[in-house]
Amino acid sequence: MSRPLKKGKQSWKNLLKIRPMYLKVFSPDKFIYEGNVVLVQLPGTMGSFEILHNHAPIIALIDKGKLKIIDEGRNKFFLEVNPGIVEVNNNMITLLTEE
Repeated sequence: MSRPLKKGKQSWKNLLKIRPMYLKVFSPDKFIYEGNVVLVQLPGTMGSFEILHNHAPIIALIDKGKLKIIDEGRNKFFLEVNPGIVEVNNNMITLLTEE
């Protein structure tokens, strides 16, 4: 059970004000999405996970499912993605999907 954040601490909404990351989503034959984002939620093979600014470097397998994106304008949208692989390094997120 989580506790409410005390005054002076940042809430998750304040964390979204942090500098953006750059996301590229593509398949072998086309770019699907490219742009600045503040949050990405991915359907990992062992469960869903989120990437925020300054995430540790990671390479992970992705299952077919919905990719949740919150862009710089704080617009939330979803993309259907096929299985693939994601790499996160230095606030650059690269997702390569099948087909």
